[in-house]
Amino acid sequence: VALTQASVDFILPYIRGTADPVFRVTVPNSFPIFGPSSCPSTSPSGTTYNIFPGHIPADATGIQWVASPGLQIVGANNQNSVTVRRLGGASTQEWVRARVFTPCQVFEGEQRLLGRLFGSSDYPVTGPSSAGNNQLVTYFAPDLWGATDYHWIVPSGWTVVSGLNTRILTLRTPASGDGLGRIGVRVDNLCGPGGSPAFKDTRYCSGGCPPGRPGLDSGAPEPLAAPTKPLLYPNPASGMATVAVEVERGQPVQMELAAANGQVVRSASTGPTSTWPTCPPGFTW
Repeated sequence: VALTQASVDFILPYIRGTADPVFRVTVPNSFPIFGPSSCPSTSPSGTTYNIFPGHIPADATGIQWVASPGLQIVGANNQNSVTVRRLGGASTQEWVRARVFTPCQVFEGEQRLLGRLFGSSDYPVTGPSSAGNNQLVTYFAPDLWGATDYHWIVPSGWTVVSGLNTRILTLRTPASGDGLGRIGVRVDNLCGPGGSPAFKDTRYCSGGCPPGRPGLDSGAPEPLAAPTKPLLYPNPASGMATVAVEVERGQPVQMELAAANGQVVRSASTGPTSTWPTCPPGFTW
């Protein structure tokens, strides 16, 4: 069977699966949608988005608007503009789309929107866990769509080398001594300021920090494990009783003894072995 170029152009979309059931070929990203990229209003009046008349073909037969799950269409549909309202569960990336129908084609356009402020879980900080003195170290925040400002928090004694208002920050560690630096960031977007800062801890040591246990991903000493749950015996007891707590490397543990009403009657910072003074008369473990 001989095919002309016109028939090939007509048939190929159906072979590729891009034609709709009424024999129209879809043309994605064929026109812009105008409106704010920042958070749409949550009020009933909503925020309006539109297609300029010059982008609508003369033979258009209809316009269909669709919004992502975090948005609600509250204005008239089948027109060159639509009004949407932002819902409470909106995400950081929402969208409004329009489909313009003609007898043979469907033209599509999309506007990406920010649905909410960024929170600390949206911009975790990555970077080294340990470093030597006077060493250059670099930290990264995610490349977030719609981000407007990266606000870094630099610990005292550290020097900013570059990138203070960007997502990639380079610092120099203190020139001497051992310590722990907390590097933080807060990312704003078109909707407004971000939430609480996200932090990354970096230990710095004179001559480089000693290696941790095998399998750790950094050279920093492994953090001390949390103390185990206290074990009291005998239980119950009205005289002498022992409270046992398993710790690592003999680190001290702050312990408090409280009465049934919540009042703290004894407190002490314990070492490997410690003895409390006599408890109030009549006190029962």
